[in-house]
Amino acid sequence: MDELIIRVLAGDATAEESTKLAGWRQEAPENEARYEAVRRVWVATESEPLSGAVDLSVVSTIVKGAEERAAETSRARFLGRRTRAPVLRWALPVAAAMAAISFGLYEWYGDSGSTLVLEASAGGSETFVLDDGSFVRLAAGSRLSRDGRGSERRFELRGRALFAVTHDSTRPFVVVADGIEARVLGTRFEVRPMGGRGQQIAVLEGRVEVRSEGGRVEVAAGEVTVANPEGPLSARRPEDLLGMLDWEEGALLFQDTPLSQVAREVAWRYGSRVEVEGAALRQRRVTAWYGAEPFRDVVESLCAATGASCTVSDTLAVLR
Repeated sequence: MDELIIRVLAGDATAEESTKLAGWRQEAPENEARYEAVRRVWVATESEPLSGAVDLSVVSTIVKGAEERAAETSRARFLGRRTRAPVLRWALPVAAAMAAISFGLYEWYGDSGSTLVLEASAGGSETFVLDDGSFVRLAAGSRLSRDGRGSERRFELRGRALFAVTHDSTRPFVVVADGIEARVLGTRFEVRPMGGRGQQIAVLEGRVEVRSEGGRVEVAAGEVTVANPEGPLSARRPEDLLGMLDWEEGALLFQDTPLSQVAREVAWRYGSRVEVEGAALRQRRVTAWYGAEPFRDVVESLCAATGASCTVSDTLAVLR
């Protein structure tokens, strides 16, 4: 079935094959989960053009490997109906094919009445992928929960989290922490407790509206605010916003982010130079997340995902 999914995604399937796949997807949630897993692998490794460049058997290997990894390493606790499927985090080119070497976990959580609880162990931070494709990195001991009722993507946060939110103008994404509400449509931002002095919200992309009993403020990309339930709200632009995101295990989350911005953050994260040649390549969009992977692996995966060629050393990477 994986090969049929690829044929449909590539536009090479007949009308009969497309109808067959559509019926199979509707037969069971597990089938839809499998389709979505393969689709995400396909998208993550897509280049321009892709036809004839990828060994289709690799997709099954990617999905199978991710399922085995997820079964061994996932420590999230889920309540209510749910299914799971893997999502490719990053891939490296191997000869004429693509081979996956690390994965995240794509989580579904049932109907509108179900509840989702994500918890990072005390041993370290963990990254999760929500049902809408949004990424969240939870610091050690942090917890994110959602009551699935209602049209909003509304979450309660205890602890620290970094978010990369999928845009959906019909379903606002809302994070509530200690009475402070951060409301977004599509962005990347961090929420961090400030030791009894409120919550710090730092915005990497997009805009976040922060609300408390003391008022509200819009925080733009590159800005930060510290909010408590009763105090006044204001946003400021720090000299080094990225330097404030001091995740011990490393944390890079991108959601439809221009490669130029990705390159800046990767360069900051590893203390190396990353150059992207050509305006068209700089504007290519990247959806991916990384933790403590080596600099070379991260850069080579970006080259694979964007169809670029790259030259990489320990201190310099050039994508073209």
